[in-house]
Amino acid sequence: MEFKDISAAIADVASRYHYHKPPQFLVYLQEMLSRVLRFLKDLFEQLHLFNSDFSDTRMVGNLMQILLYIAGGLCALIIIYMVFMRMTKLTQMSRLARAGALESERLLTSEGWLVEAKSLAEREHFKSACRAAYLSFLRLLDEKNVAPFAPTKTNYEYWYQLHRSREIQLIFRKLADLVELVWFGSKPADRNDFDRCLQLIDSAHPAIEKLSEKNDTQTKESEVVS
Repeated sequence: MEFKDISAAIADVASRYHYHKPPQFLVYLQEMLSRVLRFLKDLFEQLHLFNSDFSDTRMVGNLMQILLYIAGGLCALIIIYMVFMRMTKLTQMSRLARAGALESERLLTSEGWLVEAKSLAEREHFKSACRAAYLSFLRLLDEKNVAPFAPTKTNYEYWYQLHRSREIQLIFRKLADLVELVWFGSKPADRNDFDRCLQLIDSAHPAIEKLSEKNDTQTKESEVVS
């Protein structure tokens, strides 16, 4: 019986085969697990406590699979936790905006909220003083025709509305983060927190005035064209 010569086909397949070396840390981990398993197996057999029909290679494979499942489960828990914290923060931000809207019916101007904030600070009610300063800033944005105030608007919505001025965006973010920390967090507010709120608001005034003038100019030009 004559056999077909397939050496050329085998050589062709071999020439196109590329061996991908596994990561060194994975090889090292498998070797360590194999050594530990062999040690435990020998120990248990000497003590007549355990007799396994599994080879080291199969047990290492099983353990690696279990470790991968554990790692996947931990990653899933971390993702769930991060999503939960994100949703919690968004809820808190929405609550802060809505609560501010309810109190704004009492003092409708930015100056009025600023006076209220300083009065609260003099009585050492720094938590409420920081919040009043925050509301003063929101009212200032509305009065200067930079970002309209709305009862249900969140800080993220204000952030996107301030896209025309990167400087105001950054100041607003710092102010909102600080107020959220003292209002919803466990950190007690103090004089430094209140002073920081006032500094942020003062630093935003030039950029707010500039953007307000630009908006007024564009409005007038639109009226002329129409």
